[in-house]
Amino acid sequence: MFCCCGAIKVGIAVMKATAKFVADNLRIFLIPLSSYIFLALWGGLWCLGGLWLYTCGYAHPREGFEFSTEIMWDKATKPVIVYYIFGLFWVNSFIIGMTQFIIAAAAVIWYFDQGSDKKTDCVGTGIKWVWRYHLGTIAFGSMIIAIC
Repeated sequence: MFCCCGAIKVGIAVMKATAKFVADNLRIFLIPLSSYIFLALWGGLWCLGGLWLYTCGYAHPREGFEFSTEIMWDKATKPVIVYYIFGLFWVNSFIIGMTQFIIAAAAVIWYFDQGSDKKTDCVGTGIKWVWRYHLGTIAFGSMIIAIC
């Protein structure tokens, strides 16, 4: 017979630790909110750039519909559009990766500070770590995700 009492106790302990972490670090809620704002700004700028890139061709009249035109691209424009779409995926996964790293680093710092007299700013330290030590790692990982 399978007894899941131990697993339930572990789950309850994890939920208690999570609640204590969130209560001690309420600024953690600002991290996803700020990433949503950055993603919205990036998406808006990307759409404007994509619109400009779409119009980087020559206007030719359509056959049978001389009153309307279509944009004809040269051979160099299509690879640029593919590169531009790749940039969308890369920057999106980069912003998401930074968000995940900051939250994970804050949780780790908070966990290992338990029982000590010195309390550190977990969220601020996580932000400092991402900009100082792990920017290249996150950029490389997000590039791999964008390629896949």
